Amino acid sequence: MGLHRAQAEVERGTDLAKAAVLTGAALTVLVLVGGLGYGYGRVVTARHDPAVLPPDAWRQIGAAALVRVMAALLGLAFGALLRNGAVAVVVLMAVLYVIPLVVLSLPGGEDVGGFLPLAAGLELLRQTPQTMPASTAVAVCAAWALVPLAIALAVSRRPGSTSR
Repeated sequence: MGLHRAQAEVERGTDLAKAAVLTGAALTVLVLVGGLGYGYGRVVTARHDPAVLPPDAWRQIGAAALVRVMAALLGLAFGALLRNGAVAVVVLMAVLYVIPLVVLSLPGGEDVGGFLPLAAGLELLRQTPQTMPASTAVAVCAAWALVPLAIALAVSRRPGSTSR
């Protein structure tokens, strides 16, 4: 019994390390790419009209990075729960793109649809009509990233679970 518990703790630590590395790497790359893109855009447009780029571009870059990290962590959680990469990708695409279409077609779906992951992300990026405060959209994105990850961690550390 003690061996299983120790093994589960090691696996849990490994899963947390994977999530931390994924988050750090994704944020670093996304902010770097966004910053370089922003800088390039400033250089190109400076000759013509420097006011073309939005004044809140850094907020947009941060929001875009957050949305992508949320999707990456959601995919990591699905992979850990389902133990099959292909199935995890299909489920991730269904959660991000198919389920929102189904929910929005149902009566009252507009009320629930804003709390789906991609809708909250688009809200942060101000790509949809503002239906919730930015702090709520951040909380929804964080919940969609962290709750499935917590479930995957809880399932992987159960005695008798088969983790890789």
